[in-house]
Amino acid sequence: MSIFIDKLKNFTDLIPLPGFKGISIFDLLKFLKEVFSKGNFAIRSAAVSFHFFVGIFPALIFLVSLIPYLPIENLQENIFLQMKMILPKDIFHHFENTFKELFIRRHSVVLSIGFFLSIYYASKGINTLLIAFNQSYQVELKRNPIKQRLVSLGLFLVIITLFLAAVCLSIFSEKIFNFLNIEALIHMSITLFYILDLILVLALVSLSISILYYAGNPNIKKFKFINAGSSFATIIILLASWVLSFYFSHFNSYNKIYGSIGSLLIGLLWINTVSYVLIIGFELYTKEGEIKQRKSN
Repeated sequence: MSIFIDKLKNFTDLIPLPGFKGISIFDLLKFLKEVFSKGNFAIRSAAVSFHFFVGIFPALIFLVSLIPYLPIENLQENIFLQMKMILPKDIFHHFENTFKELFIRRHSVVLSIGFFLSIYYASKGINTLLIAFNQSYQVELKRNPIKQRLVSLGLFLVIITLFLAAVCLSIFSEKIFNFLNIEALIHMSITLFYILDLILVLALVSLSISILYYAGNPNIKKFKFINAGSSFATIIILLASWVLSFYFSHFNSYNKIYGSIGSLLIGLLWINTVSYVLIIGFELYTKEGEIKQRKSN
Protein backbone atom coordinates (compact mmCIF):
# COMPACT_ATOMS: atom_id res chain seq x y z
CA MET A 1 0.00 0.00 0.00
CA SER A 2 2.84 2.39 0.88
CA ILE A 3 4.50 1.70 -2.49
CA PHE A 4 1.25 2.63 -4.26
CA ILE A 5 0.96 5.86 -2.22
CA ASP A 6 4.58 6.79 -3.01
CA LYS A 7 3.99 6.19 -6.72
CA LEU A 8 0.79 8.25 -6.57
CA LYS A 9 2.69 11.10 -4.86
CA ASN A 10 5.44 11.01 -7.47
CA PHE A 11 2.88 10.91 -10.29
CA THR A 12 0.81 13.85 -8.99
CA ASP A 13 4.01 15.81 -8.30
CA LEU A 14 4.89 15.61 -12.00
CA ILE A 15 1.55 17.06 -13.20
CA PRO A 16 1.63 20.90 -13.25
CA LEU A 17 -1.78 22.58 -13.03
CA PRO A 18 -2.58 25.06 -15.86
CA GLY A 19 -2.54 28.64 -14.57
CA PHE A 20 -0.87 27.64 -11.29
CA LYS A 21 2.63 28.77 -12.34
CA GLY A 22 4.34 25.36 -12.02
CA ILE A 23 2.52 24.16 -8.89
CA SER A 24 1.54 20.48 -9.18
CA ILE A 25 -1.52 18.61 -7.92
CA PHE A 26 0.56 17.17 -5.07
CA ASP A 27 1.81 20.66 -4.09
CA LEU A 28 -1.78 21.95 -4.02
CA LEU A 29 -3.09 19.06 -1.90
CA LYS A 30 -0.15 19.40 0.49
CA PHE A 31 -0.79 23.14 0.78
CA LEU A 32 -4.51 22.61 1.50
CA LYS A 33 -3.72 20.07 4.22
CA GLU A 34 -1.24 22.47 5.83
CA VAL A 35 -3.37 25.60 5.57
CA PHE A 36 -6.54 23.99 6.97
CA SER A 37 -4.62 23.07 10.11
CA LYS A 38 -3.61 26.72 10.72
CA GLY A 39 -6.26 29.04 9.27
CA ASN A 40 -9.55 29.78 11.03
CA PHE A 41 -11.49 30.03 7.77
CA ALA A 42 -15.03 29.50 9.09
CA ILE A 43 -15.05 32.59 11.33
CA ARG A 44 -13.20 34.78 8.80
CA SER A 45 -15.48 33.79 5.91
CA ALA A 46 -18.62 34.29 8.06
CA ALA A 47 -17.61 37.89 8.83
CA VAL A 48 -16.86 38.59 5.16
CA SER A 49 -20.12 36.92 4.06
CA PHE A 50 -22.26 39.19 6.23
CA HIS A 51 -20.74 42.40 4.88
CA PHE A 52 -20.77 41.10 1.30
CA PHE A 53 -24.43 40.15 1.65
CA VAL A 54 -25.29 43.63 2.92
CA GLY A 55 -23.22 45.32 0.22
CA ILE A 56 -23.92 43.24 -2.88
CA PHE A 57 -27.54 44.32 -3.37
CA PRO A 58 -27.00 48.11 -3.21
CA ALA A 59 -24.10 47.62 -5.64
CA LEU A 60 -26.27 45.61 -8.07
CA ILE A 61 -29.16 48.09 -7.81
CA PHE A 62 -26.79 50.99 -8.52
CA LEU A 63 -25.26 49.17 -11.50
CA VAL A 64 -28.64 48.18 -12.95
CA SER A 65 -30.13 51.67 -12.35
CA LEU A 66 -27.22 53.16 -14.27
CA ILE A 67 -27.95 51.15 -17.45
CA PRO A 68 -30.86 53.27 -18.86
CA TYR A 69 -28.55 56.32 -18.84
CA LEU A 70 -25.85 54.62 -20.94
CA PRO A 71 -26.49 54.87 -24.73
CA ILE A 72 -25.05 51.43 -25.56
CA GLU A 73 -27.04 49.04 -27.73
CA ASN A 74 -27.89 45.59 -26.25
CA LEU A 75 -26.25 46.55 -22.96
CA GLN A 76 -29.14 45.14 -20.89
CA GLU A 77 -29.06 41.71 -22.57
CA ASN A 78 -25.29 41.40 -22.24
CA ILE A 79 -25.29 42.37 -18.56
CA PHE A 80 -28.04 39.81 -17.93
CA LEU A 81 -25.92 37.19 -19.69
CA GLN A 82 -22.81 38.02 -17.63
CA MET A 83 -24.79 37.94 -14.36
CA LYS A 84 -26.41 34.62 -15.32
CA MET A 85 -22.99 33.05 -15.83
CA ILE A 86 -21.68 34.18 -12.43
CA LEU A 87 -24.72 33.94 -10.12
CA PRO A 88 -26.53 30.66 -9.31
CA LYS A 89 -29.76 30.32 -11.32
CA ASP A 90 -32.19 30.61 -8.38
CA ILE A 91 -30.61 33.83 -7.11
CA PHE A 92 -30.67 35.41 -10.55
CA HIS A 93 -34.29 34.43 -11.29
CA HIS A 94 -35.47 35.76 -7.93
CA PHE A 95 -34.19 39.27 -8.72
CA GLU A 96 -34.70 39.15 -12.50
CA ASN A 97 -38.01 41.08 -12.54
CA THR A 98 -36.61 43.77 -10.24
CA PHE A 99 -33.59 44.15 -12.51
CA LYS A 100 -35.81 44.39 -15.60
CA GLU A 101 -37.93 47.07 -13.95
CA LEU A 102 -34.82 49.12 -13.17
CA PHE A 103 -33.47 48.52 -16.68
CA ILE A 104 -36.60 49.80 -18.44
CA ARG A 105 -37.36 52.87 -16.33
CA ARG A 106 -35.07 55.67 -15.27
CA HIS A 107 -35.01 55.99 -11.49
CA SER A 108 -32.88 59.01 -10.65
CA VAL A 109 -33.78 58.75 -6.94
CA VAL A 110 -32.88 55.05 -6.82
CA LEU A 111 -29.67 55.82 -8.70
CA SER A 112 -28.59 58.58 -6.32
CA ILE A 113 -29.53 56.62 -3.19
CA GLY A 114 -28.03 53.43 -4.64
CA PHE A 115 -24.82 55.27 -5.44
CA PHE A 116 -24.15 56.27 -1.82
CA LEU A 117 -25.37 52.94 -0.42
CA SER A 118 -23.28 50.95 -2.88
CA ILE A 119 -20.19 53.07 -2.24
CA TYR A 120 -20.51 52.65 1.53
CA TYR A 121 -21.63 49.02 1.89
CA ALA A 122 -19.73 47.49 -1.03
CA SER A 123 -16.47 49.16 0.00
CA LYS A 124 -17.15 48.00 3.56
CA GLY A 125 -17.55 44.43 2.29
CA ILE A 126 -14.23 44.63 0.43
CA ASN A 127 -12.64 46.24 3.50
CA THR A 128 -13.78 43.27 5.63
CA LEU A 129 -12.28 40.91 3.06
CA LEU A 130 -8.95 42.80 3.24
CA ILE A 131 -9.08 42.55 7.04
CA ALA A 132 -9.63 38.79 6.70
CA PHE A 133 -6.62 38.65 4.37
CA ASN A 134 -4.57 40.61 6.93
CA GLN A 135 -5.40 38.01 9.60
CA SER A 136 -3.44 35.45 7.58
CA TYR A 137 -0.50 34.02 9.48
CA GLN A 138 1.64 34.73 6.39
CA VAL A 139 1.03 38.50 6.18
CA GLU A 140 3.48 40.49 8.29
CA LEU A 141 3.01 44.06 7.06
CA LYS A 142 -0.32 45.55 8.18
CA ARG A 143 -1.96 48.54 6.47
CA ASN A 144 -3.27 51.69 8.18
CA PRO A 145 -7.11 51.35 8.66
CA ILE A 146 -7.90 54.68 6.94
CA LYS A 147 -5.62 53.88 4.02
CA GLN A 148 -7.17 50.41 3.79
CA ARG A 149 -10.69 51.89 3.61
CA LEU A 150 -9.59 54.14 0.74
CA VAL A 151 -8.04 51.11 -0.98
CA SER A 152 -11.36 49.25 -0.53
CA LEU A 153 -13.24 52.11 -2.19
CA GLY A 154 -10.79 52.13 -5.09
CA LEU A 155 -11.10 48.35 -5.50
CA PHE A 156 -14.90 48.58 -5.68
CA LEU A 157 -14.72 51.21 -8.43
CA VAL A 158 -12.11 49.17 -10.33
CA ILE A 159 -14.24 45.99 -10.21
CA ILE A 160 -17.37 47.85 -11.40
CA THR A 161 -15.34 49.38 -14.25
CA LEU A 162 -13.95 45.95 -15.22
CA PHE A 163 -17.46 44.49 -15.29
CA LEU A 164 -18.78 47.25 -17.57
CA ALA A 165 -15.69 46.98 -19.78
CA ALA A 166 -16.24 43.23 -20.20
CA VAL A 167 -19.88 43.81 -21.17
CA CYS A 168 -18.92 46.52 -23.70
CA LEU A 169 -16.24 44.23 -25.15
CA SER A 170 -18.84 41.50 -25.60
CA ILE A 171 -21.14 43.94 -27.45
CA PHE A 172 -18.26 45.18 -29.61
CA SER A 173 -17.29 41.63 -30.64
CA GLU A 174 -20.90 40.92 -31.61
CA LYS A 175 -20.93 44.00 -33.84
CA ILE A 176 -17.72 42.81 -35.54
CA PHE A 177 -19.33 39.47 -36.40
CA ASN A 178 -22.41 41.24 -37.76
CA PHE A 179 -20.26 43.64 -39.77
CA LEU A 180 -18.26 40.81 -41.37
CA ASN A 181 -21.53 39.10 -42.32
CA ILE A 182 -19.79 35.85 -43.22
CA GLU A 183 -22.24 32.98 -43.65
CA ALA A 184 -20.04 30.46 -41.85
CA LEU A 185 -19.71 32.82 -38.90
CA ILE A 186 -23.45 33.43 -38.77
CA HIS A 187 -24.10 29.69 -38.34
CA MET A 188 -21.45 29.50 -35.64
CA SER A 189 -22.41 32.78 -33.95
CA ILE A 190 -24.35 31.31 -31.01
CA THR A 191 -21.53 28.95 -30.06
CA LEU A 192 -18.85 31.59 -30.64
CA PHE A 193 -20.65 34.22 -28.57
CA TYR A 194 -21.20 31.74 -25.73
CA ILE A 195 -17.51 30.74 -25.73
CA LEU A 196 -16.44 34.39 -25.92
CA ASP A 197 -18.70 35.37 -23.02
CA LEU A 198 -17.41 32.42 -20.99
CA ILE A 199 -13.82 33.53 -21.63
CA LEU A 200 -14.72 37.11 -20.69
CA VAL A 201 -16.35 35.95 -17.44
CA LEU A 202 -13.30 33.82 -16.58
CA ALA A 203 -10.95 36.73 -17.34
CA LEU A 204 -13.12 39.21 -15.40
CA VAL A 205 -13.36 37.01 -12.30
CA SER A 206 -9.67 36.06 -12.43
CA LEU A 207 -8.48 39.66 -12.90
CA SER A 208 -10.77 40.96 -10.12
CA ILE A 209 -9.47 38.29 -7.72
CA SER A 210 -5.84 38.99 -8.70
CA ILE A 211 -6.36 42.70 -7.96
CA LEU A 212 -7.97 41.88 -4.59
CA TYR A 213 -5.07 39.59 -3.65
CA TYR A 214 -2.47 42.14 -4.73
CA ALA A 215 -4.16 44.84 -2.65
CA GLY A 216 -4.64 42.43 0.27
CA ASN A 217 -0.95 41.74 0.80
CA PRO A 218 1.20 44.89 1.16
CA ASN A 219 4.31 42.65 1.24
CA ILE A 220 3.96 41.85 -2.48
CA LYS A 221 5.18 44.68 -4.72
CA LYS A 222 4.71 43.21 -8.22
CA PHE A 223 1.22 42.60 -9.66
CA LYS A 224 0.65 39.21 -11.34
CA PHE A 225 -2.49 38.63 -13.42
CA ILE A 226 -1.95 34.86 -13.61
CA ASN A 227 -1.11 33.32 -10.24
CA ALA A 228 -1.90 30.13 -8.35
CA GLY A 229 -4.26 31.81 -5.85
CA SER A 230 -6.53 33.55 -8.38
CA SER A 231 -6.55 30.49 -10.68
CA PHE A 232 -7.62 28.28 -7.77
CA ALA A 233 -10.28 30.73 -6.56
CA THR A 234 -11.69 31.39 -10.06
CA ILE A 235 -12.09 27.69 -10.87
CA ILE A 236 -13.62 26.77 -7.50
CA ILE A 237 -16.00 29.78 -7.40
CA LEU A 238 -17.39 29.13 -10.90
CA LEU A 239 -17.58 25.39 -10.18
CA ALA A 240 -19.33 26.02 -6.84
CA SER A 241 -21.82 28.38 -8.56
CA TRP A 242 -22.64 25.69 -11.13
CA VAL A 243 -22.94 22.92 -8.48
CA LEU A 244 -25.20 25.04 -6.24
CA SER A 245 -27.34 26.04 -9.20
CA PHE A 246 -27.65 22.42 -10.38
CA TYR A 247 -28.37 21.10 -6.89
CA PHE A 248 -31.06 23.61 -5.98
CA SER A 249 -32.67 23.25 -9.42
CA HIS A 250 -32.90 19.44 -9.38
CA PHE A 251 -32.55 18.02 -5.87
CA ASN A 252 -33.89 20.57 -3.46
CA SER A 253 -37.19 22.29 -2.73
CA TYR A 254 -36.11 25.38 -0.80
CA ASN A 255 -38.20 27.70 -2.95
CA LYS A 256 -41.28 25.44 -2.77
CA ILE A 257 -41.14 25.30 1.03
CA TYR A 258 -39.75 28.72 1.96
CA GLY A 259 -40.65 30.84 -1.06
CA SER A 260 -38.52 33.99 -1.28
CA ILE A 261 -36.63 33.04 1.87
CA GLY A 262 -35.36 29.99 -0.03
CA SER A 263 -33.57 32.21 -2.54
CA LEU A 264 -32.19 34.23 0.37
CA LEU A 265 -30.74 31.08 1.95
CA ILE A 266 -29.22 30.04 -1.38
CA GLY A 267 -27.71 33.52 -1.74
CA LEU A 268 -26.20 33.36 1.75
CA LEU A 269 -24.74 29.91 1.09
CA TRP A 270 -23.25 31.06 -2.22
CA ILE A 271 -21.71 34.22 -0.72
CA ASN A 272 -20.27 32.22 2.19
CA THR A 273 -18.75 29.70 -0.25
CA VAL A 274 -17.22 32.51 -2.33
CA SER A 275 -15.79 34.18 0.81
CA TYR A 276 -14.34 30.88 2.02
CA VAL A 277 -12.69 30.15 -1.33
CA LEU A 278 -11.31 33.71 -1.66
CA ILE A 279 -9.57 33.44 1.71
CA ILE A 280 -8.07 30.02 0.89
CA GLY A 281 -6.96 31.33 -2.51
CA PHE A 282 -5.26 34.28 -0.81
CA GLU A 283 -3.29 31.90 1.41
CA LEU A 284 -2.13 30.08 -1.73
CA TYR A 285 -1.30 33.42 -3.40
CA THR A 286 0.97 34.51 -0.53
CA LYS A 287 2.59 31.08 -0.23
CA GLU A 288 3.18 30.51 -3.97
CA GLY A 289 6.85 31.56 -3.89
CA GLU A 290 7.58 29.41 -0.83
CA ILE A 291 6.00 26.33 -2.46
CA LYS A 292 8.13 26.79 -5.59
CA GLN A 293 11.30 27.33 -3.54
CA ARG A 294 10.60 24.23 -1.44
CA LYS A 295 9.98 22.21 -4.60
CA SER A 296 13.22 23.35 -6.26
CA ASN A 297 15.20 22.39 -3.16
